[in-house]
Amino acid sequence: MLSEDEATLSSYEVSVSIDTSVAPTTVVLSTTHNLTTNTIPVSVDVTFSNVVSDFELSDFIVDNAVVSSLSTSDSKNYKVDVIPLSEGNFSVQVPANVALDVNNNLNEISNSIAFTYDISKPIISNISVDSDATSWWFLVTFNEDVISVDRTDFELKGA
Repeated sequence: MLSEDEATLSSYEVSVSIDTSVAPTTVVLSTTHNLTTNTIPVSVDVTFSNVVSDFELSDFIVDNAVVSSLSTSDSKNYKVDVIPLSEGNFSVQVPANVALDVNNNLNEISNSIAFTYDISKPIISNISVDSDATSWWFLVTFNEDVISVDRTDFELKGA
């Protein structure tokens, strides 16, 4: 700081910190489930940055799903089970302002987790034979993407 007559220069160190009583409570959703699933229910972990109260089963935004159970061990970490209503995409999210922390701050909106519920088994839609000068092989096409399929999953009968 410079004095009014500009004769004296003084230096000061100022420390600034965030008042945690006004910091918003954040919410993060996570899961260990594959985002494409054929099992129900799907468990989702809900983690608040602060201990909260008044957080309930009805406080979720769900699309093509219902929340079947909600549990907590410490009012900061929750586990919710979500059941899709039909095959296809479904999602879950925590909206803003549904839970109150110990400093009377409301939560921010969480991230959204989107899943695909797929219980239909893949169907072979086409089989063709292809060859070159030294060998021949079958090309098998399914009606949807498949994983972990190799030649040992098929059996050739006939000539």
